[in-house]
Order: sequence, then structure tokens, then C-alpha cells
Amino acid sequence: MKKYISTLLSLTLVLSLLLSLAGCGNGDQKKLEGTWKTELDMTDALNESIAGEDPELGEYVQVSSSKLSAMFTFNDDGSYSVTIDGESMDAWFDSLMKDLTGCFNDYIEALAQEEGLDMSADEMLSLMGMSLEELISQALDKDSLLEDMDAEENGTYEIADGKLTCTDEDEGTITYTYEF
Repeated sequence: MKKYISTLLSLTLVLSLLLSLAGCGNGDQKKLEGTWKTELDMTDALNESIAGEDPELGEYVQVSSSKLSAMFTFNDDGSYSVTIDGESMDAWFDSLMKDLTGCFNDYIEALAQEEGLDMSADEMLSLMGMSLEELISQALDKDSLLEDMDAEENGTYEIADGKLTCTDEDEGTITYTYEF
């Protein structure tokens, strides 16, 4: 998941910068240098990922909003860093939990109906000795999920021939074609 989030963050950065920068020439790196704040909307990508992994579950599970605030810093020495705002991550997780609670309730009730059971999700889960909130909390441990997302990324970057190449110290190289 970390690589997926890192790729998404990097792609969003490039798209944000393309919209905010103008001009051309050899000064592309100078134009990029500095700190950039952006809001990353990962709603569609997250919903597509859920549906891609389990199409049946994807029919029920739709995240309404998945946004994070991030700071991208490009230094004149060719290094970069990405930091996701901690409060933003907490709000993202709370929103995700709220969405998943409602969606899984509907999903579990649909599964019960398919089996010919006239029970609510709460009734089904109580037979197993748990609540819907406990089930989701067990499936998505907040600390582990946020740690996997890696709120900080560091690496080097190069701009050449219309391409921004970012090399994350942990994840490797990602190259994007762009036009200032």
C-alpha cells in the first residue's frame, strides 16, 4: 500500500505543479525548487482499488472522500521530501472508518439476505460476539495503516528532457513526463 500511496502522491504532485507553473527553457529545476502544499484527493483511486480487488465488495464499499494534505519540498541540491500532515491523516482515517462502517453494514446485510437470513448486520455479528465497529477496527488497525502510508518520503530528483524523475530512498525510481 505504501508504494501505491507514494506513486499516487508523486503523480498528484506532478499534476498540481503542471497547473501552477508556466514558461519553458532550461530553468525547470529552478521553477520547481521550494515548498509546495497540495491536497491529494485519492477518492476515485481508492474506490477503484477496492473494486479491483473484490468486485462484489466494491459494489457496496464506496469511500465518499479520501483527501490528504501534503507538503512537497524540492531543494536546489536535487533532493526532495514529501510530508503528509498528521492532522490530515487522522481526519482521513476517521472519514474512512465512517464510510466503511456504513458500507460494511450494507454488505453484511446483503450477504445475510443471499443466505435467506432475515437479520441485520448487528444481529449477525453479535452471534459471533462482536460489533461492526470491532470488526472494522480489527481489519484496519489505525497505527499500522498510518505507518504503512509513511508520512514522510525522502529522495532525489532530476529534471531533464521534459521528465521529472524522483528516486525515493525506500521505494525506487518513478519518472513522469511533464511540460512546464
